[in-house]
Amino acid sequence: MDSSLFDVVFQNTKKWVEEVVIGLNLCPFAKKSWNRGAWRIDILEEDQHLPSLNLIIAEIESAIPSFKSGEIENQLIALPRCKDSFIPFLNLSSLVEMELEVRGHLEEVQMIVFHPEFRFEGEAKNARGNYVNRSPYPTLHILKKEAMDEIVAVHGEEIGLELSMNNNTFLSSLNEKEFEVKILSYIKNSNWPLA
Repeated sequence: MDSSLFDVVFQNTKKWVEEVVIGLNLCPFAKKSWNRGAWRIDILEEDQHLPSLNLIIAEIESAIPSFKSGEIENQLIALPRCKDSFIPFLNLSSLVEMELEVRGHLEEVQMIVFHPEFRFEGEAKNARGNYVNRSPYPTLHILKKEAMDEIVAVHGEEIGLELSMNNNTFLSSLNEKEFEVKILSYIKNSNWPLA
């Protein structure tokens, strides 16, 4: 990947994390680890399924020592050239998760899927709740499982559902202009999928 494209994807992803995920408090647990530099953003150019699977697994495995040491708690793997719509990308993520399980890594990490066309099951295509998991590019978020277990221990098993409901309420409260500026502009301007 040429450096200019890498820089654009990196900056768009970084800006989305800082101004949407953290800036709008969609994930109240992200700011602390972001501020202490416990995040890693990786960008993969490959756009074929099997090579993507192999490259994704290699990228995650390269980060496992940093997860174990506590150096990082979050890894974003953006695939800007991936031309898959949401469902095929979700299927790819299932293959990644199965491979992580086979290799014993699900004891250390867990995964969340983000995509410009993310859609929760049963939701309308443009339902605002979908935008909690919409990102500038198809992206896999790898999280340190121990950190997530600590959050659940403190806030309870229902914390994920509570956050989802709060975010849905917040996104639904935005008027059209606010929604365009605060949410859509970070996704529409990414030019996904890249040629």
